[in-house]
Amino acid sequence: MKRIGAFISLVLIFSLFATALTVETATAKTTSVAQQTITQFSQVGTSKLSSPTTSAVNLNSLKGDSITKSSKKLTLPLKSTPTRAKLSVSTDISTSSASPAFSGFDGLTHRDQRLAGTGAYSNTQFSLEPPDQALCVSDNFVFEAVNTALAVYSPTGTLLSGPTAISQFLGLTPEFDRVTKIRGPEVSDPRCYYDSDSDRFFLEIWSNEVNPITGAQVPGSAIHLSVSQTGDPTGAWLQYTLPTTNSSQQDCPCFPDFTMIGADKTGFHFSVNQFGINGNFSGVDLYSSEKAAFVRGEAFVPVVNFYLPFDPTATDVIPFTMQPSTTPPGGGYDNRNGGTEYFVSAPFVFNTESSLVVWAITNTSSLGSSSPSLTLSKTVVSTLAYTSSLPAVQKDGPRPYGESLGLPAPRLDTGDYRTTQVSYVKGQLVTALATDVAPGAFARTGAAFFILTPSWSGGVLGASVSRQGVLSFFNNSLTYPSIGVRADGKAVMTMTLVGPDYFPSAVFGYFNGGFVSGHLAAAGAGPADGFTGYGGAGVERWGDYSATSVSPNGKIWVSQEFIPNAPRTLFANWGTHITAVNP
Repeated sequence: MKRIGAFISLVLIFSLFATALTVETATAKTTSVAQQTITQFSQVGTSKLSSPTTSAVNLNSLKGDSITKSSKKLTLPLKSTPTRAKLSVSTDISTSSASPAFSGFDGLTHRDQRLAGTGAYSNTQFSLEPPDQALCVSDNFVFEAVNTALAVYSPTGTLLSGPTAISQFLGLTPEFDRVTKIRGPEVSDPRCYYDSDSDRFFLEIWSNEVNPITGAQVPGSAIHLSVSQTGDPTGAWLQYTLPTTNSSQQDCPCFPDFTMIGADKTGFHFSVNQFGINGNFSGVDLYSSEKAAFVRGEAFVPVVNFYLPFDPTATDVIPFTMQPSTTPPGGGYDNRNGGTEYFVSAPFVFNTESSLVVWAITNTSSLGSSSPSLTLSKTVVSTLAYTSSLPAVQKDGPRPYGESLGLPAPRLDTGDYRTTQVSYVKGQLVTALATDVAPGAFARTGAAFFILTPSWSGGVLGASVSRQGVLSFFNNSLTYPSIGVRADGKAVMTMTLVGPDYFPSAVFGYFNGGFVSGHLAAAGAGPADGFTGYGGAGVERWGDYSATSVSPNGKIWVSQEFIPNAPRTLFANWGTHITAVNP
């Protein structure tokens, strides 16, 4: 395991812009927002990851490989505001000599993802950007998924399984057979979750059928859920599928995008942005199932579905990217109202927002019954202002691919302000999002965090802000934040640091009542030099999300994209770094 010491100079120049720590009480806007319907997951087989492999593909043969693919960036057309709002915040620079112990190792890279696969799946992967990341960790295993590849590591970074192509793991047709030119289903947006209650790993990813010759989307989509049969993810997994074509919903047949997973004591929950094959946003689908049914290996698992259709005339809340919550080991589930699962989203109405939406599915304990009956509620909470972020400038350096095209260094996409992972810990919800912190000529991106306290009165959902703030870095950007929270409230926010002074690097902020220190987990070895940055506006795809996980022994694990000093392919040089923080 590679030990990385604290980057001390970061400790003093991270600044925390925070509102005063008064509690803002939300105006109750709670309604019963949807009616449930019932569908089901079906078990379709078993599989396992491949043994540790080194691809036999000659990297020189990839120089003429023009098969690249940028995953779709699907979002909403926001209503314009006259000007970009400046954040009204006060400076609260919080530093401390206390530094948590941490160590880490490099995870999957673009080269690993592109070359994953054995046998019939060898050399069938696309070159993909950006690297969507999934991370879930037990005391004995670190499971990582990036785009369309999987790997399992020991806690010290030894590769135990993989990299395995996800199409191979799921038993799907390979992404692209470079001999026959036949294309298989598109797969994207992996997420994973380690359930310490059952000692099982869960992996979720979606697929959409394509024309095998042209690659154009055709009707036929599904969510795939893989469940390890023991606490060892290198062993056998059960495979389940849930159809998501949903032809009866508006603008469908549809495919799921930006799928997200969460869990409470009883239920396993999915949130899905549904888009029609025509490109129109259909709405959000929420799916809830009994967690134990997957652990038992039931052939069919009932699913409760809430569909929230897109209403372009909405002026308060548009359901979009509703992040479900998870609870770390010992964090305490919310057992009120028969069991409660929370979600947090941004309203996604205007380019600048100053509120968040807390959603709740209640009576989740009924998911184990023959007649599950759930209720979906929401409330809107006033917060500090946040706004859409702009692409980030990056420090330039050697760029073999870009230089071969004669093009300048691309800027990096910093995402929009959709909320990232949500943790429910001891009665509070913790989440983060990206925001522009200096609108105008010197625009840069910061990482906003929110600690929300949900409440119930007479069955009505409310919520308040306990603490909120924006972490920023002088003259540079912090992008794609995610927060991992331990049961005692100590937390780690992972981010990419990039700007005129830094190659894309993996950093994290340590939180203990407030952010107390910033640390460099892995320094970028050069500029991002991926194929999506050399065309159009000259903005390279980054993100779309980072990942965190808390293991039962109390370590907070984070995975973040950066540029490693490692072998690359012609078309991209991104990598991931996995860090274990022991507060």
